[in-house]
Amino acid sequence: MPDSSSPTGLQLALMLALSLGTVLVAPDSVRTAIAQTLNAGRERNLRECNLAEKRAAPDPDEGLKTGSREFRYKACLSQRGDIE
Repeated sequence: MPDSSSPTGLQLALMLALSLGTVLVAPDSVRTAIAQTLNAGRERNLRECNLAEKRAAPDPDEGLKTGSREFRYKACLSQRGDIE
């Protein structure tokens, strides 16, 4: 009779897959976090352009659409040499 405390082949495969997934994904997460913290200039540009977009008066012909606000935001970023 097999010991019920030892893992089966399916359980071993699942543990291996989860471990391998964690090892493969973790370095990308760390690299993304480092890249985000090192670029304070980009964060400042995004924040300032977002505020400028919110301060701009809405286009009366636009209705509920937000296309012109989006263009203002992208234009602000490109003037600062940044991209969305």
